[in-house]
Amino acid sequence: MSAARWGWYHLGERYFDRQLGIHTGRRPEFAGLAYDAPESIRYEPLPYSLARTALATIVDDAPLERDVFLDYGAGLGRMVIMAATHPFKRVIGVELLPVLSEQAAANVKAAKPHLLAPAEVFTQDARQFEVPDDVTVICLFNPFIGEAMADVQRKIEASLRRAPRRMRIIYTHALNQKNLFESCSWLQLTHRLPVGVFDELNLVIFETRAS
Repeated sequence: MSAARWGWYHLGERYFDRQLGIHTGRRPEFAGLAYDAPESIRYEPLPYSLARTALATIVDDAPLERDVFLDYGAGLGRMVIMAATHPFKRVIGVELLPVLSEQAAANVKAAKPHLLAPAEVFTQDARQFEVPDDVTVICLFNPFIGEAMADVQRKIEASLRRAPRRMRIIYTHALNQKNLFESCSWLQLTHRLPVGVFDELNLVIFETRAS
């Protein structure tokens, strides 16, 4: 990304944080923060522009009042908060690191005057998190790879088998990484969304197959 594009990116990040009264941008104390789990990707906040693009696609598709939103790798809570500014039934975040989930909870509390849906962040390993059977929208901003992702996909599929329903999955990954949901026979790709200046990323939406 050029210096000019980088500057505009940071201006946008600070603007939306200020609008919501939160602090979810790149912070020195979390720069390069790593996870003990080898298949987890280091912490990085989802750019606001991509969050807005993905949510606009979901919002325009159908009413949200019965939809439950789940964000894997919630970090400082940005996507949880952005989702909760829409009238979902509820919004859930899952974050492995307590240092991040505690800050995410504080951000959710600070943003409460702007929220239209109840929101909560759980401190838990995504591989052990049981997907609630009313979750209908899931977001993953490149949180993990390998067997960790395979375990999460099995949890999602198990929930769908218990309670068959329409589910949409927002997935962002680096272009030099494999799209880890392409091999899920129970999903179909429905959207490939524009990423603007983030041309090193791929932003897609999958949906459960009718069968």
